[in-house]
Amino acid sequence: MRDTKHLLVLLGATGTGKSALGVRWARQLGCEVVSADARQVYRPLFIGTAQLSDAQKKGVKHHMMGCYELDEPVSAGAYAVHVRALLKRLYRRHQVVLLVGGTGFYISALCEGLPDIPPVEKQVHTYWNTQYQSKGIAALQAFVRLKDPDYYAKADIHNPMRLLRAAAVIQSTGQTYSSFARQKLKPLPYRIKRFGLWHERQSLYRRLNVRVDDMMKRGLYEEAKQLYPQAARVPATHGYQEIFAHLDGKLSLAQAVDLIKRNTRRFAKRQYSWFGRDERIIW
Repeated sequence: MRDTKHLLVLLGATGTGKSALGVRWARQLGCEVVSADARQVYRPLFIGTAQLSDAQKKGVKHHMMGCYELDEPVSAGAYAVHVRALLKRLYRRHQVVLLVGGTGFYISALCEGLPDIPPVEKQVHTYWNTQYQSKGIAALQAFVRLKDPDYYAKADIHNPMRLLRAAAVIQSTGQTYSSFARQKLKPLPYRIKRFGLWHERQSLYRRLNVRVDDMMKRGLYEEAKQLYPQAARVPATHGYQEIFAHLDGKLSLAQAVDLIKRNTRRFAKRQYSWFGRDERIIW
């Protein structure tokens, strides 16, 4: 039997205004916000991931935002475990908690649960990290496509963290990564309601272009330049990778900004595709 506590999920593509609306809802409901963004969890990635400032939070307490360092990799499983423990504490003083973000895999891992994937030995993780660093993401894509075409067909194949995890599990267990996803999951015991923010595509693309220009004005270039010495540790994130390429001498700054805009639009399109499959979302 499900608990009478409520988890309201506010989701959607990047740039749709989730964070600002989340603050408004939280103030009206008198509750706290948990971020569901795979990049906002990292403290140094502030401007490029659109983390909220204290002023923008307007007194609303936010969790899972700027709480990890770059040398602390956060998988969907680790996120789900952390947030499930957090929710137990929050529900002692609130009837409602608001989950806000656009990382569909994190939201799914939290709400529906994750398969019971066996632990992977450290040397296997080390091997695939070395492959990635020396041969690039193409090596991960080729291995996963060959060994687990079902997972490859539905995964975000441009996300190295997910491909690294899949490759390590496949090699370690001798089974496909997707076979674990078919096992029975353990959903959250709370009443969950999903709301999605939607913009007509061209309208959203214009918003995203303006957003990138605004980030540059607020210091995205300077933030990325400061992170450049540890670029290999920065999770693949539009905004940083393009500026790193500029600092490598591969792109002009104008080209890098144009590429950020293009990659951000493509990312938003992938998010819409992910969420569009979920009929439980009220748009």
